Amino acid sequence: MDTVMAIINFVRCNSSLQHRLFRQLLVDMSAENSDLLIHNDIRWLSKGNALKRFNELREEILVFLRSSGSKKAANFLPILENEEFNATVCFLSDVFKHLNQINTELQGRGKTVVELAERLTAFQRKLSLVAPKGPGRPGPGMGMRLLRTSGLQITQVMSSFIDSLRNNFATRFSDFSIPTEVLQFVKDPFSVDVETDFGLKAKEVLSTLDEGSLQLELIDIQSTDELRQSFQQAGFEKFWTHAVSRDKFPHSRNLAPFLLTMFGSTYTCESSFSHMNAIKTHNRISLTDQHLHHSLRIALTSYTPDFTSLAKSKKCHFSH
Repeated sequence: MDTVMAIINFVRCNSSLQHRLFRQLLVDMSAENSDLLIHNDIRWLSKGNALKRFNELREEILVFLRSSGSKKAANFLPILENEEFNATVCFLSDVFKHLNQINTELQGRGKTVVELAERLTAFQRKLSLVAPKGPGRPGPGMGMRLLRTSGLQITQVMSSFIDSLRNNFATRFSDFSIPTEVLQFVKDPFSVDVETDFGLKAKEVLSTLDEGSLQLELIDIQSTDELRQSFQQAGFEKFWTHAVSRDKFPHSRNLAPFLLTMFGSTYTCESSFSHMNAIKTHNRISLTDQHLHHSLRIALTSYTPDFTSLAKSKKCHFSH
């Protein structure tokens, strides 16, 4: 990765003239892209995007380095002509493509723990798919055009990287493991098989539950046509908060909201910084902390006030 960044910085940042010459070369060669991308550690997706763009413009970069004539370009040429290096770049580009995808899918307002757990499970399964299948050959989940066309094999470093990534995700989210049956209960209670060990799985998530009573409630829910229609019309979130009675189904109403109130806090935190930068500009340096606090709460909340009720509660003077 450091070598790729060094080549990108040499082409883009060594001099403005060199950068303009490279961009003109891309135009002359009718390249797919107009420039290389610079990696920034603060921007989560930039590493994968920079690798992808570097991989797409590899032939154009080779032509530019050969025509450059500088000593530094001559030092980079053997590296970029090395097939093992190019295979590693293709490998990292594919891996970071999947990492960028999971990062993007975990962001966004209103993501419930059900959706987050599904995305994480899918990513871990993808890692199993892209792992080498057989001695040194790439898994079917990886693009790696260069590996497939040149006949190069996956190296031990690549295989170890995938294994390390899989172990990292398994360890990092070990306390986030929610049984599939419980997630399915929240997302679609009408598809859960009551005769399985669903009750025991639910008790692992919320220890105060009575698994027997929960299963009996689930049978009642599945047997009520009115609730089934409400679920189909409103979706699972509004179904649990509006259609299912807490008095009639107390255990179900305890379990579902317990999971639905979990959310991804990283996106909210990063979003608050973005809103703060937009609110507290250099033209508003006198903005007090209290006003900033109120402005941030308004910007971040998804709650919509009932303006009609608020207006009716006020005593208006129509003469004004």
